[in-house]
Amino acid sequence: MFTLRSFFLFRLERLDAHRALALARMVFLLLVMVIAATEAFASGESISSRLGRAAYFAASNKNAAFPIRVADGHFSLLLVDLSSKKLRKIGFKNYDLLSPYFSPDGTRLLFTRRAAGQNGSELIVCDTDSLACKSILKNEGNISFPVEIGDGRILYVVSPYVVGFDGRGRYSRNDFWLFEGGSGPRKLTDMQLYQISSIGVTADFVYFSASGPRPNNPVIPPENPDAPKQSDIFKLPFDSVQGKIQAPPSVLTPLFLVDGKAQCPAVSSDGSVVAFLRTRDTGNYHYDLVVRDENGQKEKVIPSGGMGFSRPVVVGHAVYANEIDISQYSIQAVAPGERIAKRIMSITDASIESTDLIELSIAR
Repeated sequence: MFTLRSFFLFRLERLDAHRALALARMVFLLLVMVIAATEAFASGESISSRLGRAAYFAASNKNAAFPIRVADGHFSLLLVDLSSKKLRKIGFKNYDLLSPYFSPDGTRLLFTRRAAGQNGSELIVCDTDSLACKSILKNEGNISFPVEIGDGRILYVVSPYVVGFDGRGRYSRNDFWLFEGGSGPRKLTDMQLYQISSIGVTADFVYFSASGPRPNNPVIPPENPDAPKQSDIFKLPFDSVQGKIQAPPSVLTPLFLVDGKAQCPAVSSDGSVVAFLRTRDTGNYHYDLVVRDENGQKEKVIPSGGMGFSRPVVVGHAVYANEIDISQYSIQAVAPGERIAKRIMSITDASIESTDLIELSIAR
């Protein structure tokens, strides 16, 4: 009898090894997405939301953090102790928490919060151990992706709230800003990009993902979804001492162009290690982890066995990432010189749901 299984075997026998592998992977991903859709529907969160949260992952050599959707529908943060494996679910009532970031020494957790149904956002910093928190910056627009650059200064992204011709409001004119404790916020660029994310900083450059150039100010090339090689990763010269980003003299060239699409960069402070995500098929969103040695110009690819990796984080010269699956997460690390990722811990949705929410407060 000619069954579905015999049909696939019949087809695979007539394909070369490369195409057979591609077809098998496509079938596997389709099955994963069907199962994920069923479970996501049952849990009340869509697949796109679960994968979209992957853009917000933070790690130090002691802790990791990423957003989770809680019972009231808002986003809180899951704070993970990588040694004791202890979970802490932290949040504010009626607020969404996003863009977590750990200071280089791991003692401070930065993130943004936005009140439900309101415009504007706020940058919060908390002591990682005591969870004593304070607000350090408010903006009527959207704050995202804060990064400490030393001496109490924070590089971050802001977009004002813009109402378009269709009457809908969007945060679609993103630029880099710098917060200095003594003098407050200062705008560093005027690119007005639709999206800027995944900031990585060295002494000389800022790496980032970006899309959506303004027609009258095309500092990055427009997207071409049909191109076999795609990347939304760019870098700009950055003077970390003066706190200045050099304006691009011409349209920037995307970095790390190979077959597929690259996005979400992270970089070591000395620039010798760059990590990012890549999918070999531009038509799907199953992203593998790439770790690149800039000195030797060598790359190693860590395939994802789940739905895909989160944005990576470089701590020292080690690379951390969160692998997302249907009903669990797996925090992994690639040590310097290693070609495989070591699983540090797995976290199930059930263990997250059973963890009590710690409601934070802001010091006055």
